[in-house]
Amino acid sequence: MTVTRFVTVKEAANAIADEMNIANDEDRAYAARCHAAALVDAIGSNAIVYRDRISRLPIRRDGILAVLVAQSCVISIDDLNAWLESMGVGVQVRSITLEPNEPGSSKTQLDNERPTSAELATTLGPYLSADRDSEWLRKRLNDADRYPRLQKYRVMEGSRPVAHWEVGGVVLHLIESGDMARKHARDVLTERYPLHLYVLDGLDMQEPKSPSTWFPAGG
Repeated sequence: MTVTRFVTVKEAANAIADEMNIANDEDRAYAARCHAAALVDAIGSNAIVYRDRISRLPIRRDGILAVLVAQSCVISIDDLNAWLESMGVGVQVRSITLEPNEPGSSKTQLDNERPTSAELATTLGPYLSADRDSEWLRKRLNDADRYPRLQKYRVMEGSRPVAHWEVGGVVLHLIESGDMARKHARDVLTERYPLHLYVLDGLDMQEPKSPSTWFPAGG
C-alpha cells in the first residue's frame, strides 16, 4: 500500500533546498526561503493543490485568505512534485524530514521556531498597534479557544501540553485583524524570527481584505 505523505510549506521548502544539494549553508537557507515564498504565492493564486491539515481534503481560497491558510495547510509530496515540474526547477522531492521532533535537533532552535505564549507576547508586544501591548496579546493567546483562526497556529507540545505558536501565522493574523502594521511585522520578523519572513513575501503580493470576509480554513 502506498502511503501519501503530507508536509507544511516550511517542510516542503526545506526539502526542496535539500534536493538541490547546495553546499553553502547561507545559499541553502536562501533557496529554502525563496521556495517558501514561491509556495505561499502558488497557494495565493491556487496554482498548487493544498489541503486542510486535519481532513486532508483539498481546499481553495483567494487572495489574502489563501496566504493566511498557507500557514496551516499541508501539501502532498505528489502535488508538490507536480508543482516543481511545472516551475521547471529541475528537482523532485524524494525524501523529507518532518518538523519538529527530529533526533539531534537543537532545543533552542525549536523554541525559537515555536515560542510559548508568554515568549511570543513579550516579543511581539512592542510592535503592536498603539492600543495593544504584550499583556493584551498574552491574554488573547491564552484565550485562543475563542478565536478559531488564531487557534490554528497553536501547537500543544510536551507530556504536560504547553502552547507553542507558529510565529508566521500569528503575525499574519495580527496584521489582518488590524492589531499590527505590516512595517512593524517586517521589523520584528527581521530582528527576531527571520525564518518566518517568507509569510510577508506572500502577503505583499495580495490585496488586504476586511476581517469580516474571513471563513474557516477547513470550511
